[in-house]
Amino acid sequence: MKSTLGILFLACFAVAGSAQQETREGVLETDSVLDSLTLGGELRLRAEVRDPSGPVTGRQSSRTNTLRARVNIGFQVDEYLGGYFQFQESVAGTGTPANDVVHQAFLLAEQVLGDYTVQLGRYEMLFGDGRLVSPNDWFLLNNAFDGGTVAGDWENLRWQAFYTQAVVGQGGFAGANTDFHGIYGTWEVSPFLNIDTYILRRNDSSLGIDELTFGGRLDGEAYDNLFWSLEAAWQDGERGGLDVRAQAVALEAWYGLDGGHFLGLEWNLATGDDTPGDREDEAFAAPFGDSHRFNGLADVVAWTNLVDLAVRYRLEWSERWNFHTDLHFFQRETSLDTIYVGPGGAGIRPARSDDIGGELDVYLVGDLSENLFLTFGGAFFSAGNGVRNSDDQYWLFTQLGLKF
Repeated sequence: MKSTLGILFLACFAVAGSAQQETREGVLETDSVLDSLTLGGELRLRAEVRDPSGPVTGRQSSRTNTLRARVNIGFQVDEYLGGYFQFQESVAGTGTPANDVVHQAFLLAEQVLGDYTVQLGRYEMLFGDGRLVSPNDWFLLNNAFDGGTVAGDWENLRWQAFYTQAVVGQGGFAGANTDFHGIYGTWEVSPFLNIDTYILRRNDSSLGIDELTFGGRLDGEAYDNLFWSLEAAWQDGERGGLDVRAQAVALEAWYGLDGGHFLGLEWNLATGDDTPGDREDEAFAAPFGDSHRFNGLADVVAWTNLVDLAVRYRLEWSERWNFHTDLHFFQRETSLDTIYVGPGGAGIRPARSDDIGGELDVYLVGDLSENLFLTFGGAFFSAGNGVRNSDDQYWLFTQLGLKF
């Protein structure tokens, strides 16, 4: 079977070559309707070892090798109209068949009916710091949405309204008919304070889900080198025939010291169902959030029925290399609900204690060259008394990325 990405590479270069001619001054002109055509891509390889594969589930150890290759084609018709295509081929493990997808394909029109921006097609979305809605780039197939977005500015307020459908099989845990739409606004109050407000609706009749997530986020700089953020969200609606009444809170602070040292502290909470058996579900579920980034790199837990206290440290010792270490302490928000394991948030039966355990993440991020990137490290999860299988877990990974 021929490589789809290889064919795209050849086609793109053939189109680019046929559309250009060299003038006497040595400047390349194009006789096509496009003002510009840009080509790029990504090749990402990752190897992981987990022992056991799931400390909360009691599964055996596992080794995973994955590959993700992307070709990006961007074009600009004129000053106001452009577009972007991103084709992806991925391999989920050694010896497994490749999976070809169109990850992104959209048109972007600027200054429509004034100063509005319109985006139509398939694309990624990121709101705030990604705790609720994020591309989730760590995963092989990350979140994408089909639909449209209209964005605009009013004084210091940047707003966007979107109506989309989540793409099945790309990142998010969406059903075949998961509609996702809402409004998100960011108000720049001052150089030291931003306020975000939003209302998001996720609806899937096949899964019995019709829920609203609404709330706000504040972030800023308290004084020199002290950065903070606070987010609170509520959920209301219906999930599986039950009335949803759920909440989540996240508080984060970072302080920068001399020499490239940064100290961080984070506390976040997502409610669980503390009244099982009634007509309500109090378990919070982020629509398309990034628990990998915020709740432990090993993806042991999901941001549901969870209290996570994290102490973080980062050292930027050069322009090309950063060292990170995070220490998490996990507990169930309520002892009446299960432990939700990530990614996906599937519930498993816990022991009597609320103590899920602790996780230590240690990793290094750096640039081997201008376009070659390396990330490697690992995590140790120490199971608490609330984990029925009481299995600790070791996780090691190496990720190499090439962007061009």
